[in-house]
Amino acid sequence: MNNTSTNTTSWSTNTQGGDNKPHVMLQILFGFIALLAFCGNGLLCVVILRRRRFLRSSYNLVIFSLAVTDMLTGLFIAGTPGYIIGLSSYPVPSGIGGEMFCRLISTQYFVFVFGKVSVLTIVALALERWYSVVKPIEYKIKFTRKRIYIYVAIIWLISVIANGSKPIKAKLSESSLRCTWSKMPYPKNIFIPSYTTVTFFIPTAITWLSFLHVGRVLKRSPAEQNVRFRNTRKKLTRMCAIVAFLLTMNWLPNQVFYTLSAFDITKAETPLHHFTIVLAMFNSCVNPWICYFTNREYQKGFRQLLCFGCKKVHFRARQSHFYSIAGGSELSDVTSGTDLSDGVLHVLSFKYINSGFTTDNKVNNVEMKLNSYSTS
Repeated sequence: MNNTSTNTTSWSTNTQGGDNKPHVMLQILFGFIALLAFCGNGLLCVVILRRRRFLRSSYNLVIFSLAVTDMLTGLFIAGTPGYIIGLSSYPVPSGIGGEMFCRLISTQYFVFVFGKVSVLTIVALALERWYSVVKPIEYKIKFTRKRIYIYVAIIWLISVIANGSKPIKAKLSESSLRCTWSKMPYPKNIFIPSYTTVTFFIPTAITWLSFLHVGRVLKRSPAEQNVRFRNTRKKLTRMCAIVAFLLTMNWLPNQVFYTLSAFDITKAETPLHHFTIVLAMFNSCVNPWICYFTNREYQKGFRQLLCFGCKKVHFRARQSHFYSIAGGSELSDVTSGTDLSDGVLHVLSFKYINSGFTTDNKVNNVEMKLNSYSTS
């Protein structure tokens, strides 16, 4: 597969002679990444879907979209030639099927699309946080559930179009039933820098300008503002910023490498080239871990999901709280020694804060089904 001159994130896993150990190691690494990406993001999707209240908040919808994208990335890494399995191991069909295989599969088109979808989804997440903190009134209008669906559709459309040049690089040779590669029909020293600037560097700049502004605003937020609400908003913004930071750090080396290759400064099929690709693909499996370690609600969701056969689940919550963006209200759970046994919640006390008016209610011996509690 001789496409390395036009595609810096693909290479052949076929080698000549005995120099195949590095490629075997790469295959193992990609197999590990594919497994983690598919399973980890699949679990994250299930956690979000099990808790319906997660889907009421716009940032959770964006994170769900990102998890689906990363899960698909893991799936396609496993099945796309050049990562785990070499192109020569794939039987190329004849006719239209072979043409589609060469243009869409052998070019690694879908993996590229998923990568750009991830970058643009992070931009959407940064803008969502920016509107939430800087322009809260406009936030409720611009980030409704319906608008989030529209934004996600636009992100996918842009990514599909931006990578439209990939399928024209390959075609099927009917005589040999092999995929053949053609040179770029445009100057690479113009196309490649333009491509990386539009699809990575500009979106990344927008992402970090948004987070920097959000950080300044949160730092200067008035002291009289509700402390719990302010702290929760900071923690949520920090989680989103960590997701953005790791995506930037994981993809930056590969995109710089690709840009420099337009001027023949970097060469494909080198250890550095391979390292940048592994790093970029590794990004698809890190987000579930970030959500688990930085967000208490996601952590609780993962634990409940993975607690197979548990008959009792105990929650010791000294300061656990839930915020509902809609309506500007805060629901704060101050339970102590809450025992969820056999699907029944026995001790519950809560505080409801709305528009500065606080009412404390203690409810004893309340029976509530576990699944109702977990989705409330």
